[in-house]
Amino acid sequence: PSPPSPPWSPPLPPRPPSPPSPPTPPNRPPPSPPSPPSPPFRPQSIACRCAADGISGGTPTNVYGCADHDASGHPWCYVVDPPNCLAVTFSARFPEAGWVPCTDGHEGERGLCLNSCIAAADGVCD
Repeated sequence: PSPPSPPWSPPLPPRPPSPPSPPTPPNRPPPSPPSPPSPPFRPQSIACRCAADGISGGTPTNVYGCADHDASGHPWCYVVDPPNCLAVTFSARFPEAGWVPCTDGHEGERGLCLNSCIAAADGVCD
């Protein structure tokens, strides 16, 4: 004898229609590129400027501007922002302060040329 046939089953109902696709967003221009990062440090002409107020790296030194402060025959000055001045030598007396040789009577970046022309603001020693 042959195996019994399965009972008859009605056909499956049709599937409901798929939901509609979401609308396509309007054409938008691509996003703008991010802004370039800020410079990591001050320009040398500012960072290496002689501290006319006697404050170097936030430390009061009581040494003002460019002069032969220690009677060594070599003028020097503490700078405004030592960590960002390439030509700086950090001070043993004031650890947060730094100094550069300078031209006596001239404030600012002119003194950098005695130490390193590459650090001069315009790249040319005066």
